Amino acid sequence: MENFITETLRTTFRLDYPCYEILFCVADANDAVVPIVRGLIAEHPHVEARLLIGRSDISANPKLNNLVKGCYAARTAGF
Repeated sequence: MENFITETLRTTFRLDYPCYEILFCVADANDAVVPIVRGLIAEHPHVEARLLIGRSDISANPKLNNLVKGCYAARTAGF
């Protein structure tokens, strides 16, 4: 777990942008960041945010495997 992870993730909810969605992607439901993300989503019900959990083995790159579910789940502008 990174230092200041809660504060770092909280900043995504404070973006000065008219319409955006936040997608948090984790491979494992037991990841230590899951309760933090769930808490931040609950703190900011006015912000469109989701936590996506699961593995997608599409490549040898673990980071890409983790983020690909976000690409598939992303909504189009104007949701």
